[in-house]
Amino acid sequence: MNLVEYAVNAPAALPPDAYTGWIKDYCDWVRPSTDAGIEGMFATASVNVGLAIGRTINVYIGFPHYANLYVVLLGLPGVARKTTLLTRAESIRTDAFAKDAVVTVTGIGSGEGLLEAFCEVVIEGEGRRQKEVLRPRPGQIVLLDENELTSVFHKGQQQATATLYDIIIKLYDSKDLTPRTRQRSIRVIRPFFSIISATTPQSLMDAVKPRDLGTGFLPRFATFHCTRRTPMASPPEPNWGVCSQLAAKLRDISAFAAEYGDRSIPTSEAAVRVFGSYYADLCEAAINSDRVSHIIERIHTQIRKWSLIYAVQECATVITTEHMERAIIVGQYLEACAKFAYSALGVNPITQVVQKVIEKMATYPDGTFHNGRTIHRWVSGDITADVLRRELDANVTLGTLLGETAMIRGRPVPRYALPWGQEP
Repeated sequence: MNLVEYAVNAPAALPPDAYTGWIKDYCDWVRPSTDAGIEGMFATASVNVGLAIGRTINVYIGFPHYANLYVVLLGLPGVARKTTLLTRAESIRTDAFAKDAVVTVTGIGSGEGLLEAFCEVVIEGEGRRQKEVLRPRPGQIVLLDENELTSVFHKGQQQATATLYDIIIKLYDSKDLTPRTRQRSIRVIRPFFSIISATTPQSLMDAVKPRDLGTGFLPRFATFHCTRRTPMASPPEPNWGVCSQLAAKLRDISAFAAEYGDRSIPTSEAAVRVFGSYYADLCEAAINSDRVSHIIERIHTQIRKWSLIYAVQECATVITTEHMERAIIVGQYLEACAKFAYSALGVNPITQVVQKVIEKMATYPDGTFHNGRTIHRWVSGDITADVLRRELDANVTLGTLLGETAMIRGRPVPRYALPWGQEP
């Protein structure tokens, strides 16, 4: 992609109405001391608020979703200034939180190595029987600072580290993990995990394969295109007095969240209606966006997370219409960034597999449900059972398939069908 194409196709900047509360104050503090893209400031500020909330207040979307975020800063070389932004964000966290409250991991080698950050090493036994054991730290907050997002893709595509994608997906959902390991046993309890990474459009196109769009890994990332600003030859030092004030406010947010506890925050009826109206449009956009449908379909979760962040940064106990409307602004921006970043990829083969399933279902009478095992036999050479299940459930959410759970021999079995009268 040359500079002319980039300038013509790049999405518009994140609208000003997205900036409010602590997030706006943070961006106002960072902006005079760097020429980094303002969207990158917004993303790192949002991650910081999420880390302050931690494993406490959540929003319920089928199960509790916490304020952890996976963000990638996208821009031409030198535009994102990720190192500068991470340094600013870390300076506030260092002032705001106790040591080890947030464990920062720089780079990632394997899924097992990542999970060790959620544990502490203790010595058990005596003499020759002495050994190191990983003891879980429930509720541990971990931030992955991955300098180049595409390095994660390279590792996830290698057989030796193929479990990496699955682990990162499960950590996004904040689920407990007890993976099979070749060395020490690992248990991860009540994790809270966020990622900040960066890349350029060309690096992304070179590294990402169409199949990566359907793994569930990439759709969990919020892509922030960093708008180029006027270069600064000698940026001034930030105002450290303001930094201390921001850290104090972040401690207040953290204290409020801790007092509220690990429970869901309600959404007002008016905010639910606002979100419902936008969600219908989002589902339609996902259906009509073949190459990026999996990413757009996940934006509804991003919106709900940002509505939570907007509410808690104000120490509010209800997600209001204003919080939701601001979060939708972020969602619309993320949708535009996804189309810009990923539409150049080829047709997603996972989408082709699902289309094959729909065409097969159309040969049966209306209302005929099929269990997952039967469907997998239709396409077993093209997709794994786990990925197929996620895709079928995603299409139920979008309304392109019907879903139910039937009890067969005492076990719950998911089943799927075409909506009555639907053509493939």
